Amino acid sequence: KEKSDLIRPGMDIVRRLRDIMAEVENLASEKSSLESFFPEMTTQLVETSEKLQEVRLSLDVAEKEKLQMQKQKDDVVQTLAQMLQEKLDMQKQRDDAIKEMEELRRAQAAGTMRFSQAELEEATNNFDSSLIMGQGRVGTVYKARVHHTAVAIKRLTVDPLPCGHDMDWE
Repeated sequence: KEKSDLIRPGMDIVRRLRDIMAEVENLASEKSSLESFFPEMTTQLVETSEKLQEVRLSLDVAEKEKLQMQKQKDDVVQTLAQMLQEKLDMQKQRDDAIKEMEELRRAQAAGTMRFSQAELEEATNNFDSSLIMGQGRVGTVYKARVHHTAVAIKRLTVDPLPCGHDMDWE
């Protein structure tokens, strides 16, 4: 029994040594496998790093383009706003001019009176020669009173259209 008691611990040691040797061989094989992958992994890491750098550069370029486009958009919006304001100002000027023209027309219409032939004959005593103030190429001017107001009435003797300049001068 003593021999078997001595052999058994030795066998355990041998078995343990074999297990350790097997583990060492596995680790050596794994080390060899990892060492063969190391250059490949290093290459992949470098390639990935380069791609990452390219992506960062592309993002920088895209960001600069985005800022430039935003500035252009802001410039266009500002220009459109100025143009719109100019249009509104011009419309207001046009509306004011139309309003002023209408007011002038109304004032002119209010200051202009039309008289019948009978009223003119009455005011000039049937175009009495004693009321003549002057004579021109296109007619005779008479002194008269219409609605209690002293006026001058021109009686045309010719068609005024061909003599428009003379009529304006007189």
